[in-house]
Amino acid sequence: MLNMTSAGRLDRVVRYGANSCEALENAVKLWETAAGAVAARETCILKLERFERQASDPHRFFHAALGARLKREEHQRAKLHEELGETTKAVEEALIPLEEQLNDIAEVGGRNYR
Repeated sequence: MLNMTSAGRLDRVVRYGANSCEALENAVKLWETAAGAVAARETCILKLERFERQASDPHRFFHAALGARLKREEHQRAKLHEELGETTKAVEEALIPLEEQLNDIAEVGGRNYR
């Protein structure tokens, strides 16, 4: 889900599971929570990018009911930005236990997600 390399996954399994299966299970739960939060945020970013691409089309000014359309765009943009803020907060909260309990950082495609 986070495009982690096989070597990265194996390294973490060895590191987290070296002490006990319980520690490995806890690490997997923390990573699943973080991965879900990151995926939700990335989905929100994609929705916002698609919306902005459509909203920046200059041809939309030549359609009827422009005022109502702009009002809807404004409302939709506000909702998307609110959702982005919520998902960003969820990611930040999910990354804290990775850093504090596992002494690890989340990476997406090999890059630090923070």
